Amino acid sequence: MTVEAVNPKAYPLADSQLAITILDLVQQATNYKQLKKGANEATKTLNRGISEFVVMAADAEPLEILLHLPLLAEDKNVPYVFVPSKQALGRACGVTRPVIACSVTSNEASQLKFSRAQVEELDRNKQWSRALDGSDYLPGMVGLNNIQKTEFVNVTIQSLMRVTPLRNFFLIPENYQHCKSTLVHRFGELTRKIWHARNFKGQVSPHEFLQAVMKASKKRFKIGQQSDPVEFMSWLLNTLHLDLRTSKDASSIIHQCFQGELEVVREYQGNENKEITRMPFLMLGLDLPPPPLFKDVMEKNIIPQVHTS
Repeated sequence: MTVEAVNPKAYPLADSQLAITILDLVQQATNYKQLKKGANEATKTLNRGISEFVVMAADAEPLEILLHLPLLAEDKNVPYVFVPSKQALGRACGVTRPVIACSVTSNEASQLKFSRAQVEELDRNKQWSRALDGSDYLPGMVGLNNIQKTEFVNVTIQSLMRVTPLRNFFLIPENYQHCKSTLVHRFGELTRKIWHARNFKGQVSPHEFLQAVMKASKKRFKIGQQSDPVEFMSWLLNTLHLDLRTSKDASSIIHQCFQGELEVVREYQGNENKEITRMPFLMLGLDLPPPPLFKDVMEKNIIPQVHTS
């Protein structure tokens, strides 16, 4: 009689071949220090948004002590599975005692380190990486989990990750170790996760960053509620700037990357003098010129083109 027949609540239950693969994955996670053992620790990782995969033992006694985990995993959109033996799960976790549950986690941000030399080589030495789950991904080009209508955050983060000076600054925590802002440090952690070469899979969860966003914005931007990406980016850049600047230096990496100047020239009728003012900005809306701008050599097909300087 199979474990599934004895305990039908242990679902989905891995067959013998799949169980071997899963236990091997758990062992690799143990080697990379990306594993939390025990039902309580698995629960914590799910609540923190750092769990990538939950494994439970179908012969846990009583099984009811584990049955909250599948519900929580489904709520957090984290895959889970049962394996037949808690003893085998314990061995895969690197201990001699039985283990009834474990959670394969994403890298702890505190463990993600980049030297200045590594940062300088990121764009020169682009290499595909093998994730812990066996998939290939390109560091810096990973997906972000959509946690209940958070697309507006994801597109903003993906855009900012393409700004090289900003990325380089946040990859090295020593650059902002003086800052006490949780938002700044969570943004840095997310940056390091996105660019790390040893992730569990080619996808990263922005859960902890989102928690910091909700707190810093006083729930103006929150999980489960759609918001305008431009409005969010404007708020994020301004907030990061205010949090990063110091009494000695009113500037920040945000202003260095994004601040521009708008020159306004005012001419008065009957007066030769011109009044020139310069207005700083982080974001500037531009009206696109109406088509057609250019035509092809046959003077027929419109060639859309917008040029900004």
